[in-house]
Amino acid sequence: MDIILNRQHKVWATAFTNWPAGRSTALATLSTYKSGIDQPIQILYKELLAEFPDAKVLLTVRATIWKVDLLLRGAPAYVAALCPDVKYWIAMHDAYFAPSGLFQGRIHDKEHMRKVFEGWNAEVQRVVPPDRLLVFNVRQGWAPLCAFLGVPVPDDKPFPNVNDSAEFQQILVKIRRALTLLSWGIPAAGMALLASVVYAARKLH
Repeated sequence: MDIILNRQHKVWATAFTNWPAGRSTALATLSTYKSGIDQPIQILYKELLAEFPDAKVLLTVRATIWKVDLLLRGAPAYVAALCPDVKYWIAMHDAYFAPSGLFQGRIHDKEHMRKVFEGWNAEVQRVVPPDRLLVFNVRQGWAPLCAFLGVPVPDDKPFPNVNDSAEFQQILVKIRRALTLLSWGIPAAGMALLASVVYAARKLH
C-alpha cells in the first residue's frame, strides 16, 4: 500500500519488467526505508540480508492471500484507465507473475501456486540464519513479535489481526461488485466501492 501512496508502483513495474537488471533500481527505491512487508520487497530478501547484516526477517505463515491480487489483475482495461494507480499496480503484478517470475506465469494452476508458496517459505527458512528469522502467525499476537524485535509488548493497543478469513471474503465480494458495476457503465458507484476496498486494505496493513 505504501508503494501506491508514494507513487512508486511505476518504478517497481519497470524494475520487474527489466528483471533481473531492475534489481538495482528496486534496491535504490528502498534506500530510505527502515522496514517493509509484503509485495514487492520480499523478492529481494537475499539482497537485503546481504546489504543490512543486522536486519531481521519476519516470515508470516498463514492462509494464502494472493487471490485478491489475481482478481485485481483481471480487472478490465477501462478500470485501469479510470484509476492510474490501479493501472500501474496491475502492471507491476503482471511483471511479478510473468513466465520468468516467481510463479512462472502459471497463476491459474492452484496446485502449482500452492507448491511455489510452500517452497518459498521453506527456502526462506533455509537461507535466513535462525537468529535473524521469526516464523510468525498473526494469531500469536504481540508477544513473539515484540520478543524478536527486542521491544516491550504494548499494554494499551490490541494486536491488529483483523485480516481474518471473514474480512478477506468481504473484500473479495466488494471487489466483484465494484467490477460488475463498472462493467454495467456505472462508474461512480463502482469507483466508490473500489475506494472502500482500498480503505479496508489500508486498515489491514
